[in-house]
Amino acid sequence: AYGKYILDFQLLSDAYSYGASNWFQLEIEDNYVVNISETEKYIQFVDETIEAKYKYDEYANRNKEIDSNMFGKIKKAFFQDTKVDFNSLIYFLSMFSSNGHILKLKQQKLLIVQGNVVTGKIENLAKYFEDNSDYSIENFYGILKFLAIDKERISANGVIPIWEKKKRDNKFSAKPIVVSYENIIFSPVILDRLEKDWTDGILNFILPYDIGMQNTLNVINNWKKFYEKQIVQNLRELFEGGRYVTYVEQELYKLDTKGNHPRDLGDYDLIVIDNKLKEVSLFEVKYMRLSQTMKDSMGDQKDYFFGKKAKGLKFKRRVEYFEKNLDVICNNINLDGKYTLKSYFLTNKIIKSSFVEFPFEIISFNEFKDN
Repeated sequence: AYGKYILDFQLLSDAYSYGASNWFQLEIEDNYVVNISETEKYIQFVDETIEAKYKYDEYANRNKEIDSNMFGKIKKAFFQDTKVDFNSLIYFLSMFSSNGHILKLKQQKLLIVQGNVVTGKIENLAKYFEDNSDYSIENFYGILKFLAIDKERISANGVIPIWEKKKRDNKFSAKPIVVSYENIIFSPVILDRLEKDWTDGILNFILPYDIGMQNTLNVINNWKKFYEKQIVQNLRELFEGGRYVTYVEQELYKLDTKGNHPRDLGDYDLIVIDNKLKEVSLFEVKYMRLSQTMKDSMGDQKDYFFGKKAKGLKFKRRVEYFEKNLDVICNNINLDGKYTLKSYFLTNKIIKSSFVEFPFEIISFNEFKDN
């Protein structure tokens, strides 16, 4: 119960710190039982998001060749950061989370199994790893050092920042093995989850933690940039045909050289001119990482929609400027007749602005494509 309250209050803390003051409500009953529940506004927001995800899914146009090449670079960078071979780490996590291996070790009396927790002698498990893999006993001890929780760095009192994902590496979700004298203690379920956190997380440009992983992060950020460019190109391909004129990563002062437009507006990811409907469409395109926690989700809101440097606010400035000068711009680039303006903040995943209204539509790639 205490654990649940800690997590519930942390959820509230994260939400309120980012401005979601109307998403949750706290009620203390006569018997001092504390109840935390979602408001109707939050339930509506979640229901709409889930419905959109089921209906449209998320942009998943992956390039296998690029992914394979970048994953190779990830492994090299991972070794630079950790001095651990990535493939051997994943094999270790897979082996000691496997029901087959756990049963075999138990039958050989190399493991004591108590519920979902197992205990075994380090030297026995090291030999088993060496005998049942293509990796050395040195690999085993390097991985063990990497995965063992550092008990000296655990505080016995005060605040434990369980919400801090990026800056905490010494946590059970990332260091799930306890070393006790000549024994190690771990949960196979947690090892299985950590294996997925590393493999699936990297494919979605997320690490279990960022601290100490700068080389790996550099590769991940370059990998992500490829998909940021790809989604713009995929969007552009939706506007093929003689009626459309498109401009990618276009700065307005270069598009309209007569207009004397400010040079600090930034570029428009995609400008589409529809000469049949006489419409100009402006697109801001973002390839966003998956959100794994409430703090991640609220962080997305801050980064993209309401923070001082929010990308949505910068795009809003570009949209409002273009709209104010629409007729002049159209005339200067030789468009005949009266054109209207549409604007979109387009992403690879389903997301909405929870706290700020914008003069543009926030929409996922698949939503836009289907509609």
